[in-house]
This record gives sequence, C-alpha cells and structure tokens, in this order.
Amino acid sequence: MPEPIVVSWSGGKDSALALAALAAAPEWEVVGLLTTVTAGHDRISMHGVRRALLHAQAAAIGLPLIEVVIPPAASNGVYETAMGEAFDRLRDGLQLRSPLPRLCGGEGRGEGASGHPSEMSVGSFPGFQKCNKDGEPFASHSVRDSAATGSISPLTLTLSPAKPGERGPSVAGAETLDPPDIHSRGVAHVAFGDLYLADIRAYRERLVAKHGLAPVFPLWGRDTRDLAQEFIARGFIAHLACIDPRALDESFAGRRYDFELLADLPAHVDPCGENGEFHTFVSDGPLFSRPVPVEPGEIVRRDSFVFRDLVLNTQIPNEVK
Repeated sequence: MPEPIVVSWSGGKDSALALAALAAAPEWEVVGLLTTVTAGHDRISMHGVRRALLHAQAAAIGLPLIEVVIPPAASNGVYETAMGEAFDRLRDGLQLRSPLPRLCGGEGRGEGASGHPSEMSVGSFPGFQKCNKDGEPFASHSVRDSAATGSISPLTLTLSPAKPGERGPSVAGAETLDPPDIHSRGVAHVAFGDLYLADIRAYRERLVAKHGLAPVFPLWGRDTRDLAQEFIARGFIAHLACIDPRALDESFAGRRYDFELLADLPAHVDPCGENGEFHTFVSDGPLFSRPVPVEPGEIVRRDSFVFRDLVLNTQIPNEVK
C-alpha cells in the first residue's frame, strides 16, 4: 500500500515538479497540498499570489488544500507554531473525506534507488494518470477526467496561528473539516521542492522532526538547468509572480517561464530561481484537468521585492482538456 504524503505547496514550478515526481512513484499517495496564506492579504505567503488563484489551481489539480494562515510580517516563531499545528493534525490523522480523484502512477514507474523516502531516485518523471475513488485510472486529461474534477472546488482546511492575538481575520469561503478521526490514516511524510540549498533542507528536517514527521525531497540534487528545461518541455505553463530586483530587471515580473525567458536570464541567476531570484505560479500542465486562466495585472513593489499581480481572466475560456 502506498504511503500517504502531503506536498508543501507554493503554487510554483518546483512544487509542481515535486508533485509530478511523487505522483509517478508507486510508493507514495499524495493526499493534499499544504500552503501558507497571509491573513488580510488573501495571498500565498512570499509569492504574493491571490488565494483565488490558489483555489482554482488546487481544484484543477484535484487535491485537497490545507491552508495555514499566518499574520503579515509573521515572525519565524509564529510561522513555526502555525506549521506545527498543521503537522500535528496531519500526523494524528485528518479525515480528508474528499471525492476528488487521487493521483496514481502510470506505467514505467521506477522504485527509489535506495528505497528510503528522502533518497528516492526521480531523475525523470514518467507519465502518470489520475484515478477515481476505486483506484481505476482515468485517461490523462480525458473527458471523463474533466467531468470528475471540473465542478469541484478544493476541499479546504484552514488553520490559524495558535498564539492569541496573532490570528488573522477569518478567511471567507473556506470549508473547515471535521476534527481528526482517530480511525483515519495519519500522514507521516511531507514533501518539499527544494533543490540544493543545504541550510534550507536542514531547517525543514528539524521543523518536521519536532512533530514526528519525515521530510521528502523528490527533486534534491537535480541540475537546475535540466530541470527548468524539462518543466517547459513537459508542457507546464508558469509565470513569474515575484522577482528580486537585485537579481533581475523588473521587466521579468509577469513574464511566462519559457525557453525564451531562460535564454534571457543573466548568467548569475539560477534557472530555477533557487536562490530566491524569482518565484512562479503554475497555471497549466500535465497535472491539471483544465488550465487556470490568468493574465498579468499591475506591478507592486513591496519589502524589497517586485510582484506582478496575476489575476483570473474570466474572459479566457476555462476549458477542460
């Protein structure tokens, strides 16, 4: 039986590739996406992407969304408290009673080189399919697949910081799940899309270990140029939602992440933005039953970063594939 795992989800390309890797691996069953949202702003923390886009993304992928709400300019302690609450709930067993199809691997999936979750070999990601509740595969992006996910909004559990006085305002539209069912299957693993920053990896390892969980890094050690090219070649579509103007010109904000952009990146900028040079939002790709229709909005400069506000464009048909 595959192990349930939750993906730490920023909505960007590294998260999407980590999800794709896990979906293609028979030892894992992805049961949810874990995201931090900033209270009051209704946006994904750090990336600044609108929560409406996050919900549209989760619904198109077909996985439950677990939102951890943190206040603006949250301290590291507040962040760790909020994430710790989520980890505890996952460990003890969230009853995710979702009708959404789970992701399952397709043919040609390989076992990890060592069999250990944090060292699994995912040098390339074979094709995968979505499965119905009985584990029967749907053809990827088929009409049947679309019918199963097209009208379902993401099942959302919203968690706020535990520290009194630092809870953000309630987030409208969130569906709170029932308390954890002691008979539900607990989650023991959380996946992260980190690539090579050892200090960040060590921090995540310490944080999840405090709550009895184990981290998984399905992309760890991959060459970032190869990974960037593979992301584009596989048909994922993403835009730069946030850039560090110390590394990139403001004109890159909002640009589509494609081969032309890779060619235009300065030599000192990592092709995957692993050093924080930029962050992305993924709107379509092999994980999606339908695209999330986005268009670049206004430029916003805040906290030494430049954001391109991505907005849902209701004029673009949100066609299923």
